[in-house]
Amino acid sequence: QLGEFRFTPEQGKHWFDQLLALVKIAEGLPAPKETMIESDWNEKARRGNLRTGWIVGIVVGALVVIPGCIVIMTVLALLYFEGAL
Repeated sequence: QLGEFRFTPEQGKHWFDQLLALVKIAEGLPAPKETMIESDWNEKARRGNLRTGWIVGIVVGALVVIPGCIVIMTVLALLYFEGAL
């Protein structure tokens, strides 16, 4: 069913008009009375001082890169033994 969805110019105009209405509402809101204080975590994340980059890299490597290499090597081995390479 999702593959049958067709985006029409009328729908695009409707969505754009609704987005503009939302922007106008947001611009009409008063400024915040209190300013938020940045937490230590937010400050470290903004500065890039968190070690999460390493953690994310290790997780991505373990879940994507290593299995990807195994799949590629398996496909190449199968192609080689089938005589396609």
